Amino acid sequence: ELLANRLWDKEEMVRSKAAWALGRIGVKSFPTLKRLIRGKYPHARYYAVLALRQLGGVSAPLLQNAVKDPSKKVRRAAVESLLMLGSKHLSIVLGLLQDKSENIRSFVAWKISTMAPKIVQQQPKQISNLVKALRGAIQDESNKVRMYASFAMGKMGVHAAQAMDALVLALQDKEWYIRKNAASALGTIGPRARKSIP
Repeated sequence: ELLANRLWDKEEMVRSKAAWALGRIGVKSFPTLKRLIRGKYPHARYYAVLALRQLGGVSAPLLQNAVKDPSKKVRRAAVESLLMLGSKHLSIVLGLLQDKSENIRSFVAWKISTMAPKIVQQQPKQISNLVKALRGAIQDESNKVRMYASFAMGKMGVHAAQAMDALVLALQDKEWYIRKNAASALGTIGPRARKSIP
């Protein structure tokens, strides 16, 4: 309890180290972290998420609930934590591409863009779900979300052909960097992208 109480310390570095220490203690700290992540204080929930990510699979159910947290900061930390546990939690993360917060949507799109090649190689059953989610994100109202989603498509190789229609539309986006990303994604598709040529 003394260590958990340091999550309320006035110094951020102390709070951060306390979260790290709770995670390093392992599953014995799980009951305490479970209580904290369900508590009413956003900063305590945030640091609980940082600690839980060190516990491995046992923390997954709590982290899955945390992606629905009212706090953007907690949701963002939960997304990153779930992805650190492995791409098997990808479907939950993809759902956040429809989050009400632009910050969360763009963060998820960015994280996916960094993981796309790994997902294609290691989780082939997830490719269709990933492309479907990115197709929707390419049409998001946020420039940042469209930018990261179109960039992620460029990491999908020939699999991006499943979203050819969205990529062709993105060639007409008002932002040049999204048009660039769409062109790049079509290029990685190769000959199958010939439909994009009138």
